[in-house]
Amino acid sequence: MRLVRKLEELIEINSLISSALDRDSILKSITLSTLALLDTHGAEIWLLESSAPAPSAQSESEENATDYNGLLVGGPHKFQLVACAGTGEALATLPHMELPAGCIQFHEQQPFIENRDVLRKSMAQALGEADIFNGSVEAAFFAFGSTVRQVGLFTVHRLQARTFQQEDHYFLERLAIQAGISLHNSAR
Repeated sequence: MRLVRKLEELIEINSLISSALDRDSILKSITLSTLALLDTHGAEIWLLESSAPAPSAQSESEENATDYNGLLVGGPHKFQLVACAGTGEALATLPHMELPAGCIQFHEQQPFIENRDVLRKSMAQALGEADIFNGSVEAAFFAFGSTVRQVGLFTVHRLQARTFQQEDHYFLERLAIQAGISLHNSAR
């Protein structure tokens, strides 16, 4: 029954996010809605733009990226903050986040996390607030623009060291996908 209730809540949240008209409304709606759905202490979304070149067939000779059928490898990649919203203390000044090589990958122009432990450590260092992430943190990437250089990072965290379950990650991924779609549609 608990899973059914969460699925119903997810449908309601998707409807709420889809009806939001501007970027700020979308970000606020999704972060606030996520708190209850995933029983978290905080939820944050960072919209980032990569300084690395977008993958292309000609990128094989470039130092920072190599394209193998849509899979971007290499790095480190720097992401400049475009916008952010959140409910937890983790929302701090984030001038840039540097991710180690291979942490973020692209497949068929969709970003995904290759190494979650590396991402968590990088987030804590970039935010300068490692103690916030000493509990549990889960993250999902999503594309929100017309190029793979525009990436959203959606994080949720708990202060207590209680791990997120597989179903929590499933719901976070679904919310991230919906956020990406809504943000893309609002930019039109």
